[in-house]
Amino acid sequence: MKEAYISIGSNLGEREDMILHALTALHGESGVTVTKISNFYETKAWGNTNQPDFINAAAKILTDKTPEELLEILLKTEQKLGRKRLEHWGSRSIDMDLIHFEGVVMDTEKLKLPHPFFDKRNFVLVPLAEIASSLVINGKSVKNHLIDCMDRLPVRKTSAVDFDISLIAAVDAGFGIGKNGNLLYKVSEDMKYFRETTMGGVVVVGRKTFENMGNLPGRNIVVMTKKDDFKDESVQTASSVAKLLRLLKNYRNKKIFVAGGAEIFKELMPYARKAFITHILDKREADIFMPTLYDFKLKTARFTEDKRTKLAFAAYEKK
Repeated sequence: MKEAYISIGSNLGEREDMILHALTALHGESGVTVTKISNFYETKAWGNTNQPDFINAAAKILTDKTPEELLEILLKTEQKLGRKRLEHWGSRSIDMDLIHFEGVVMDTEKLKLPHPFFDKRNFVLVPLAEIASSLVINGKSVKNHLIDCMDRLPVRKTSAVDFDISLIAAVDAGFGIGKNGNLLYKVSEDMKYFRETTMGGVVVVGRKTFENMGNLPGRNIVVMTKKDDFKDESVQTASSVAKLLRLLKNYRNKKIFVAGGAEIFKELMPYARKAFITHILDKREADIFMPTLYDFKLKTARFTEDKRTKLAFAAYEKK
């Protein structure tokens, strides 16, 4: 897997939602994993200034694709979301530029790497410096590129993703979390830890997880489901990442926990800043697994034992 960084922007329609839809589509591509997303920033248009302001962000990607293949995926995603290339530096519903691809320098008619203008634009460098300040491009760190940049257009943070979102799960030694739609383990110490950690917060789950889990007293529940037939007045629902993050603006003073299942973990992992993982020091046959915690670093771990089950409560933070 190689690291790649993209710049993404929009200045038409629901700009933040458009960026979130693009990132969700990109993250869902085979061989592409979005691991970090910057805050969102509003900027004046660069080049052709007679157009609406842009919302811009940066994202880190891990991929097994070639740079050319990744570029094709970016272009395909733009087209799916209605991008029409009618005017150079003109208004666009979505714009996704490949800025850097690990170990690659190239200059062809179709693709130039690193991006030839990345170091001249604050709307690229400010979000990029947030998630990769020490990344070296053209012999200089992104942080120093930003210091030396002559662009004077203001960049104002106006974020759709700046939430206290954490993943929370119990996994076995093989990172299994379930079998046939059921949890691998129901350990009293872990259940107590889950209750104490999430109390007073917001818990985001998929429909199947909610049906198995039920309501959680003392917590707000948001169910992610694309099906219109789900009805439960005790919870709120969201059918997309964009709708979820818009809903979560009502809970900015609360901690937010993503509690599964596997697809929900995968979809929301790019937006999570922390992960609380109960490692059960045992292994069972599983068919549902926790996605890899890319870009998370272990901060603390506490070992304990429940009857005959050994546990490690681990806290991770995104690097």
